[in-house]
Amino acid sequence: LKHFDMENGGFGSAPKFPQASILEFLMTRLDREENSQVTKMLDTQLTKMAMGGIFDHLGGGFARYSTDAEWQVTHFEKMLYDQGQLLSLYARAYSQRPNPLYRKTADHLADYCLRVLQDKATKAFYSAEDADSEGVEGKFYVWRKSEIKEILGEVEGEWFSTLYRVSHEGNWSDPIHDTAGLNILWLKSPLSSEEATRAAPLREKLLEIREKRIRPLLDDKILCGWNALMISGFSRASLAFSNPEYLKTAEAAAEFFYRSFKEKGRLTRRFKDGEWKE
Repeated sequence: LKHFDMENGGFGSAPKFPQASILEFLMTRLDREENSQVTKMLDTQLTKMAMGGIFDHLGGGFARYSTDAEWQVTHFEKMLYDQGQLLSLYARAYSQRPNPLYRKTADHLADYCLRVLQDKATKAFYSAEDADSEGVEGKFYVWRKSEIKEILGEVEGEWFSTLYRVSHEGNWSDPIHDTAGLNILWLKSPLSSEEATRAAPLREKLLEIREKRIRPLLDDKILCGWNALMISGFSRASLAFSNPEYLKTAEAAAEFFYRSFKEKGRLTRRFKDGEWKE
């Protein structure tokens, strides 16, 4: 409590990391007995992160950390260990208090992992996506307001820009490159049901355009420990949301590592380029 930011969530000042293990500890505290301060801490941080720029509102998944206190300006690298732990957290939080935002965030995160990080041959998961593309941090993720209005049209583009805090001046700055007018998408408050319905096809249009950009580098190592976190995340999400497909995902990834265990008599740390390595 002494170090928690009750307005924005997170511990201490910027930069802010999700610090999932602390949030898991707080959820365990709530499992034992109700505590209004702990409930507020959890809800504040989970809500603010889900609305902030640390969350990819188009493609799903969380970046590694926020450079500011409000979770708006992010370091864009996406790590598997964060996705696994945060999928677990949002699923567990939903089990404790069925907030639709928790489920939507978890499902969007899971979709990103399945679409981008899952190795289609082994069904296990890659380690990370880099922050940079074409040598520029965040280039894959940020938008100019004029670009959004050109894609979505004048009326919908203006509405979407207002909703996701996009301006002509921009909200993202990089001391190395010219980033004037570039924006990270983030929300000031959770979407109403009407806003969510209207925004969904607009996000899909922008994601379709974004997918044509040059992606950040993919770190395609398959690490046993980080996959264990992802397997736990999908398992917990399967229980929380009664989703059998999430359980199948967890089982398929676990089976890949179990095959290695049967062959070698122990778990091996990593798999890359068709080989198990220490």
